Amino acid sequence: MKYELRENQGISVPLLALMAVATGLSVANCYYNQPLLGSMAKDFAVNDFSASMVATLTQIGYVTGLVFVIPLGDLVSRKKLILTNYIISSCALLAIALAPNIYWVWGASLLAGASSVMPQFFIPLVSYYSLPAHKVRNVGIIQSCLLIGILGSRVFSGVLADVWGWRSVYFVACLFMLGCFLMIHKMLPALSTCSRENYAGLMKSLLRLLSQYPYLRIASLRAALAYGSFFALWSCLAFRMKQEPFFASDDIIGALGLCGLAGASTVVFISGYVQKYGARFFSIAGGCVVLAAWILAFWGSDSYLWIIIAILLIICRIRLA
Repeated sequence: MKYELRENQGISVPLLALMAVATGLSVANCYYNQPLLGSMAKDFAVNDFSASMVATLTQIGYVTGLVFVIPLGDLVSRKKLILTNYIISSCALLAIALAPNIYWVWGASLLAGASSVMPQFFIPLVSYYSLPAHKVRNVGIIQSCLLIGILGSRVFSGVLADVWGWRSVYFVACLFMLGCFLMIHKMLPALSTCSRENYAGLMKSLLRLLSQYPYLRIASLRAALAYGSFFALWSCLAFRMKQEPFFASDDIIGALGLCGLAGASTVVFISGYVQKYGARFFSIAGGCVVLAAWILAFWGSDSYLWIIIAILLIICRIRLA
């Protein structure tokens, strides 16, 4: 059954639920690998650097998709674009599951990241079509599922890999993407384009925004550095947990994602003070928090307690980036 969508006329509960679930499952593709890097290194007999490139290339692919794929939503049918991305991501995840060597995983991870940008279509769609009174609530639901997908994916992949091996994670993820494809094809109506510019014009408009708004450049750089710290933590953590004194299995490494969910929950409390103290105060405080977190992680690298505290601090900062 396809649901009709009109500007500010509301979104049905089933369709909103579908987009929320699809958002979490889609973004999870970029984070399944982080608890599995140690197992991949062992399976392919490669060093830690080669294995960590899996996570790096996935994020490079994701950024590539944000920059070059998302603007296409103003030129071609967004439904067709979303469905195409689901097919590509399904193929990429299957390729990772069947990979004969680490180089195969690198290429497929780059493609998986680039084709996992569907949440960036769903968030503006929900904002555009929701009733004015429900816009904040509905966008909040989608963003909450985005966060659950980012952090919960590590727990899921760690537990599944510990039982059936790391390749099983990507087989299941492939099935998730095919399921999303079928449900989106069935329920999401055709969506018209909204721009008369060509692709080159849209790309130039991004550069104009960066050149015209200095604060946008500063905010982008600050967020990039904060997220870089976040990804560095999780990429290194998989290897550290495999060493003494931990010798942790994939499920234990993945379970550290639960700490991330706990850290993210503090945003509800802290965000209430942003308006009182100002964004600049929290930007400076956030930088100090990240620095303190890395010092704790270095100083207490042999202790679960200090590592968990470092995760909580960094996650708390990232949610306010």
